[in-house]
Amino acid sequence: MTDGARPVLLIVHPTAGGGRGARSLPEVVQILRSAGIDVASEFTLSIGHAEELAARAAGEGRVAVAVGGDGLAGRVAGACAAQGALFAALPGGRGNDFVRGLGASTNPIEAARQFSDWSERAVDIGYAAGPDGATRAFLGIASLGFDSDVQVRANRTKLIRGSSVYTYAA
Repeated sequence: MTDGARPVLLIVHPTAGGGRGARSLPEVVQILRSAGIDVASEFTLSIGHAEELAARAAGEGRVAVAVGGDGLAGRVAGACAAQGALFAALPGGRGNDFVRGLGASTNPIEAARQFSDWSERAVDIGYAAGPDGATRAFLGIASLGFDSDVQVRANRTKLIRGSSVYTYAA
């Protein structure tokens, strides 16, 4: 994660979790700045754009911080690993399994309050070839078949918010 002294770039998925991370962004930025952290933020235009932002953050000596779901976190982590740079994640999606697995709060505001106390640790990054043959990074889980069908349905659902959407999609 980060030692709190390094500058960060918040890479925000604007629609993840129904826009949860984007809505909390002003308060997250305020909390981090009040902790003495140099913060910049940018909304992603696509997953490829998120990877570009992560590479740019690495080139600027910033910690790339994914603010979205597990998909964004995995791709930002992969881009950072390719650059030998640090990565962090704040919750902004529905499930936030990666952040939860690290023991951080799944509430973006509370996680931002905890951020300067986080410590750097190594994590494993998985890589898989996509349908187009391109290799993509992921954290935590990769699935296919039923699990993937549920995820596609959950991503398309507008009726239910939060983690209950996965039960609905199943």
